[in-house]
Amino acid sequence: MVRYIVPVHATQESYIFITHYETLLATFLGLIVLSLMVYLAHSSSRENKYLIHLSEIDPLISVFNKETTQKLIDQKLRLN
Repeated sequence: MVRYIVPVHATQESYIFITHYETLLATFLGLIVLSLMVYLAHSSSRENKYLIHLSEIDPLISVFNKETTQKLIDQKLRLN
C-alpha cells in the first residue's frame, strides 16, 4: 500500500485559494443583487412618473384635466 503525503504548505495554499474564491463569489453575487435592486427602483420610478402623467391628462383630447389645470392656475396665482 502506497500512501501519498501532501505537504502542509500545499494544503494551506489550497485553503487560501478557496477563501479567495469564496470572497470573489460573494462579491460577484452581491454586485448582481445590488444592480437588480437599482434596476427595480429605476423602473418603478419610471412607471410611477408615467402613471402620474396619465392621471393628469384627459385621454380623449390629450390636454390637462380639470384638477391638474386648477392646481396649475393656483400655483401661478400664488407666485404672482
